[in-house]
Amino acid sequence: MQETLTYPCSICNEAAAGICVYCTKDACPNHRCDKCKRCSDCCDCELRRNKD
Repeated sequence: MQETLTYPCSICNEAAAGICVYCTKDACPNHRCDKCKRCSDCCDCELRRNKD
């Protein structure tokens, strides 16, 4: 059995589920835009998620 590596979100330290396609930082689902796949620091969408 292989162990799954998890990385902390670069914004809140929760378990990251992906990376920002723009800056390549690890980002959790709360800090990654569903539309552009960028983290909340890089997102320019009109539907930007609220920052913590």
